[in-house]
Amino acid sequence: DWADFLFPSYSSVILRLPQKNEKVLRLRQRTVEMLLNGKYSKPEMLAMVCGGLGVLEDPMATERLRELAGMSSRFVRGEAIFYLLNSLDGKNHAGLGEALCKSDPTEYVRMKAAAGLYIIGNKNCDGVIRQEIETETDPFLRAVAVELAGKAKMVEALPQVIRAFGDPHPYVRQCAVEAMEALDLAGEMGKIEPMLEDENPRVRIQVAKYLIRSAGGKTA
Repeated sequence: DWADFLFPSYSSVILRLPQKNEKVLRLRQRTVEMLLNGKYSKPEMLAMVCGGLGVLEDPMATERLRELAGMSSRFVRGEAIFYLLNSLDGKNHAGLGEALCKSDPTEYVRMKAAAGLYIIGNKNCDGVIRQEIETETDPFLRAVAVELAGKAKMVEALPQVIRAFGDPHPYVRQCAVEAMEALDLAGEMGKIEPMLEDENPRVRIQVAKYLIRSAGGKTA
């Protein structure tokens, strides 16, 4: 059913819509129902459900996220703990976050937990992300680490993010540019500009967008 895909995919957007009319209210109600009671089983769908649950200010959403943080899929566990820690009562779940950060068998979940903890002011695990940027051999996981450093505004990871500008994989370099923008450190602009000569067009485009936005949208 198309709705099974629609509501998890766009739930975060739907739940943030201004509730100005009956149609939006009905759409929101249906979305909440699907998030809390939908019979999803595929990991990719459950991972998207986590994003929507993270927006809900509802004890049932918190309970569901804690449940999903124990799923077998690393992607579901990772998204669940990240959004659980980013919820309004995120600090109440710091214990679970630290447990996953320190003992989960997968780098993905440990990084997601570390980023979520950092956002709520808990820096006990921030070294996990910095180490992954430096030593991880899988470019996907390096990209995730760099991306999370930006999302969490982890300034301690700045040296690692800058070194990622020279990563052999273009997607990691692109994530490094996005992370630098998220960190919003004007004094580091000079380190970005040389990447306008990057061999990969997507990286060059990301750099150009960043520089334009940093200049207040002016192109000349």
